[in-house]
Amino acid sequence: MIDQETIRKVTSHEDRIQALEDHKKLCDELHDISKDHRKRSDDAMNNLTQSNLLLAKSIDNMNLTLSEIVRDDRPIVKRSKIFWLWVDNFLIWLGVSRRIGKWIFGSVVALAAFAAALKTLGVW
Repeated sequence: MIDQETIRKVTSHEDRIQALEDHKKLCDELHDISKDHRKRSDDAMNNLTQSNLLLAKSIDNMNLTLSEIVRDDRPIVKRSKIFWLWVDNFLIWLGVSRRIGKWIFGSVVALAAFAAALKTLGVW
């Protein structure tokens, strides 16, 4: 025969088992949500990594292109170096600081170009 104490214990155990099963369901649901979130996060990181690799490749290509454009053996680069060497030597001969001299020289050239433009347009 089953006494009241045994019935109470069985009922208590069934309640605890039900609570544990409910908790297991909740844990399984949260685990599934976590797996989905982790998958989305991994996909985003993979996309970011691919974007960074593409950016690095683009920067490398840009650097190669720029270094190809500004090679020392190009005539325009040689002329520019010779021109600024001449300007630097001229400013040294004048005894003017390089930085101030370049600004003064640039200002004089810009003013002359502006005057020539006005003359060409017939304004002056």
